[in-house]
This record gives sequence, C-alpha cells and structure tokens, in this order.
Amino acid sequence: ARPDLLLVSFGNLLVGLTFAGAVTTFFPLYGRAVGLSEATIGALFAARAAGLVCSAAGVIALGRAATTVRGAVEPSIGRGDTSEGG
Repeated sequence: ARPDLLLVSFGNLLVGLTFAGAVTTFFPLYGRAVGLSEATIGALFAARAAGLVCSAAGVIALGRAATTVRGAVEPSIGRGDTSEGG
C-alpha cells in the first residue's frame, strides 16, 4: 500500500463530502433568498448531476484505456526480456 496515495485519496474524500454537504444544504436556502424558484433550483441540481455523470464517464474511459495499455505492456515487464515485441 502507498501511504501517500492513501492520504491524497482521503483528503479528496473529505473535500468532496464537505463541498457536497455545503452545496446541498445551503444552496437551496440561498437560492430561495435571492428569488430563485424551486424549479430553477431543481434544474441546477439536475445540471450538477449531469456534470457528475459526464465526469464519471470520462474517468471510466481513461481507466479502461490505461488498463488496456498496461495489459499490453505488462507481460514483458520484470521478465528480463529486452527484445522488441515482448
């Protein structure tokens, strides 16, 4: 296990939870105070959800691409085979 990666992951989790909590708790109250309708506030939450889905799809695509490249290269790593083509 890599402690540095674990620490960064934990920090990202805390920031994500804090931001999500602040947005879902205070944004509707602020929006109502400045005159936004419930439908507008709901539409903004829907747009946020759509953005999260798009970003997750991008992460999944990158993960698959990285796995494919890693799988193509990994068999020759650590075998001492330095010839081209594995």
